[in-house]
Amino acid sequence: MDVGLPVILGGIVLAGVFIYACYWVVRLAVRHELERGNRL
Repeated sequence: MDVGLPVILGGIVLAGVFIYACYWVVRLAVRHELERGNRL
């Protein structure tokens, strides 16, 4: 159990960072599309 717990916590942290990064990429892409749409 002492070996598995850090692995599980590490996996949760990596998953959270991955989701957070994807969220920012989508948000920046959407904002870029909206800005480009407003210019037209």
